[in-house]
Amino acid sequence: MLQGSHAQSSLTRPCGLPSSRLTTGYGYNEFEVDTAAPTVVSGTPTGRRVSRYANVMVTFDDNTYGSKKFVNAYKRGSNTPLPVSYRDEYSKKIVISTKSAFRSDTWYTVKVTTGVNDGANNLEAPKTWNFKTK
Repeated sequence: MLQGSHAQSSLTRPCGLPSSRLTTGYGYNEFEVDTAAPTVVSGTPTGRRVSRYANVMVTFDDNTYGSKKFVNAYKRGSNTPLPVSYRDEYSKKIVISTKSAFRSDTWYTVKVTTGVNDGANNLEAPKTWNFKTK
């Protein structure tokens, strides 16, 4: 089925009723087929003069569900994600806050991995960007 909005209608007749009591019903359902993976629209922080207390925020073009664990910040060159004090996911945004402030004059990498899900099991392509603290 193609991506987009669709409608379905049906005519039903219940079974097991005497012919004198037969009735018919009409049902109409609308549904949407989602075959497109969510993509990153924007990510912050970026640049070379980022506050040590900045939160990481990723905005997608579609709602995400159960995906906040797939956004992480790393000290540049490390494969170990920084400890996080909280993660929040709402609508099209995921926000994370590290347990401690970023170190001054240090490069960091944010990674969004393929686990990001839009509820239809469409997974985001990985996205990575860097920023430096002041």
